[in-house]
Amino acid sequence: MARRTQKQLARTREQLIAAAGELFAKNGFPNTQISEIAEHAGVGISSFYRQFENKQALLGIVVKELFDDLRAQLVAARAPIANHTPLDQLLAIQRTYDIVFGTLHSRPKVGLTMLRSGYGATLQVEKLVWDSINEIVDDMVVDLQRAEDNGVLKIDQKRNFADAVIGMVIQLGHRMLAEGSPGPVEAAKFCTRFTVGAMFAFVPKDELEKITTLMQSMGW
Repeated sequence: MARRTQKQLARTREQLIAAAGELFAKNGFPNTQISEIAEHAGVGISSFYRQFENKQALLGIVVKELFDDLRAQLVAARAPIANHTPLDQLLAIQRTYDIVFGTLHSRPKVGLTMLRSGYGATLQVEKLVWDSINEIVDDMVVDLQRAEDNGVLKIDQKRNFADAVIGMVIQLGHRMLAEGSPGPVEAAKFCTRFTVGAMFAFVPKDELEKITTLMQSMGW
């Protein structure tokens, strides 16, 4: 009986998280009531409070799940890429954008929840969003440093570069989810080309010709 009860509690929790993600994305965090979340999940309000202290806590969980999943995918995909050559760097950039836009596109309600409700909803959730973004930025800085160590790049202000890239992704990601265009493949390709173009200013001269040749061979 206890085991079944635990399964029921877990299922209720999943239903509430899914319902919150959908309603936060559709109506925004301030305009979504706990009673609406519970009703949309098909449970009573008392079931909500057995799981969560308030809707702020639920928003934090919705946002954190997205970032945890995204970062895990990025780390797993980019770890094998050594960044020893321009091709390694191009593959790392392209794979990163494929994952980011693919993940957002596959989870549009959660993505919109983060973009529409994650900023300014509460100080706690806003901190969670920025801490999560900064973790991804930190990973990018490590990649840029590794590329520099291998003579592929030379970027003095690596964090500024990574922050600029994140800003581009957030804006394009929001338009993709809110308006349906660009699609994930188009967005990933554009960001890859834009980033590589920006990186030309930081690539040693003897590597420029190699990267240009690679881009042409990849149809860019």
